[in-house]
Amino acid sequence: AHALFLDRKRVEAKLNKAWRHHVTAARSRRSQTLFHRTALARARLAQLVAALGAYHAHVVHDEWTTLEAALHRADTGLDDLAAAHRAYLANLHTRALFQHRDDVAPLLATLLATASTFCALVQALLADAFAADPRDPPSDDPALVARLDATIRDFDAAAASLRTALAAASDEPAASLAFRLESSCW
Repeated sequence: AHALFLDRKRVEAKLNKAWRHHVTAARSRRSQTLFHRTALARARLAQLVAALGAYHAHVVHDEWTTLEAALHRADTGLDDLAAAHRAYLANLHTRALFQHRDDVAPLLATLLATASTFCALVQALLADAFAADPRDPPSDDPALVARLDATIRDFDAAAASLRTALAAASDEPAASLAFRLESSCW
């Protein structure tokens, strides 16, 4: 269940790595339009992943504070401590991972998987750019460009579906995540 946390961190690291490679590749003679388009898409993906990370950090902090208070109030019995910890985990699953929402949890997983695919495709594009002879005219693999464009469309569609699902939801976690995404211009 905590795979979403790990996936978000992996995608965040991949997006940061893609940015570093974009900066290096921008100096090549390859298609600057394609690099610019992928850099803009990477920035949008990174912004959404960062907003999701900020939301997760907020939820974990709130739930940790609640757990600490429950542990201080608990009797010295192990049962009380275990119950407080189970409540902490249940609240994390509900508020941060949206395990109770069959419409939101899969969309978050799809967004992160699509962002990860995007990063792999950008890495392939940049590897081609670095391997090319700088004296050759720029030429980008049309199949790779088509897959990049399709991945960006898939991400945008998943983000739109997530916005719709969060807007239709009436629970606090969905409203809170919707607010975070909206305040980060999503």
